[in-house]
Amino acid sequence: AVYVATPHAFHAEHARLALEAGKPVLVEKAFTRNAVEARAVLDLARDGEDVFLVMEFVDGPSGPLEVVRSGRGEPVTVFAHGMGASVPSTRPYASGVSGTRVFFHFRSHGRSAPAFDGWDYDHTADELLAVADAYGATRALGVSMGAGSILRILQRDPSRFERVVLVIPAVIDSPRNSEGLERYSAMAEASARGDAGPIRAQLEAELPEAVRGDDAARAWVEQQTQVFLGPGMAEALRDLPHAVPVPDVER
Repeated sequence: AVYVATPHAFHAEHARLALEAGKPVLVEKAFTRNAVEARAVLDLARDGEDVFLVMEFVDGPSGPLEVVRSGRGEPVTVFAHGMGASVPSTRPYASGVSGTRVFFHFRSHGRSAPAFDGWDYDHTADELLAVADAYGATRALGVSMGAGSILRILQRDPSRFERVVLVIPAVIDSPRNSEGLERYSAMAEASARGDAGPIRAQLEAELPEAVRGDDAARAWVEQQTQVFLGPGMAEALRDLPHAVPVPDVER
C-alpha cells in the first residue's frame, strides 16, 4: 500500500500515480484540493482493488470520532478496536472482507476527541452506533472493548446487525476478577499522575518472557504506554474494567 501524506496540492497526483501502479492507497486529509480532483481519483480507483480514505470525522456523542474507510459497495462492515488499541490493530481482520470496511477510533484514541464523562459500555456502544449509522453498516466486528460494545448494542436491539464477529470480548456478563481490577486501578492512578513507569512495567509483565527483550516488543510497550497516558485514558482505565456489556443475560 502507498500512504500519501504529502502537501495537499500533490495528493491527487500522487494518489493517481500509486493507483496506476496497482497499489492500494491511503490518502491523508484533506483528500484533495477540490471535488473535481477527488472525483478523478475515485473514478480511477474504481478499476483497482481498493482506495483508502482518511475521512474527516463523524460526530459522536462526546465529540468527533476519527474514521478510516476502505473499499466500496455492500455490505458495509464496521470494525471496533479494544481499549488502548487503534485502527491498525483491527485492519488485519478485514482481510478478505468484501464491500465497504469502516474503521474508527473510540473516544480518547487516535485523533478522536478525548472524553471525561465516564466510561462504560453504553458510551462506547453509542459511539459505535454513531459510526455504523453514518455509513449504513449492517455487519460489525469488535475486539475486546469493541466486542463488548457490539454486545451492548445487540442487547438493546438484537436485529441491529445482520452479522457480527466478537474477538476475545474483554468481559460479557460479569466483571473482571479482583487481580485484573487492581492492575487496571494501578495503571489508572499512574495515568492520572502522568507517570509512565508503572504503566510500562505492567505492560512488560504481560508479555511472554521469551519476547520481552525484543526491539519490537519494547517498541510496542512504549507505544501503548503513551496511549494510556493520553487525555481521558485515566478515566477509561479506572471505569471500564468494572463495567459489563450484558448485565442482564435474561433480557
